Amino acid sequence: MYVDCGRTIEANEAWYRHFSPHFIPDGTLLVLQDWGTHREVPVRCYNQITQFVDSKGTALQLVHEVRGGTVATFLFRGRPREGGTPAGR
Repeated sequence: MYVDCGRTIEANEAWYRHFSPHFIPDGTLLVLQDWGTHREVPVRCYNQITQFVDSKGTALQLVHEVRGGTVATFLFRGRPREGGTPAGR
């Protein structure tokens, strides 16, 4: 799934809440277009993409990042269980 994601946690939570029930553990790739915005200088308070990804714990695993760009690919590992390990495999 290619996501021209928002930069705020709220914008990203909206698409994630809508689509994630259809993700296949260890089978769904998410290409996030605004991933590299966290490197912008000066840091902007609305660039919250890394906080969003971090909030998913082990559910999203970074597998590729475009060098010098803002695009990255994540593998959906499954929803974290209590204790932080993926479920649904």
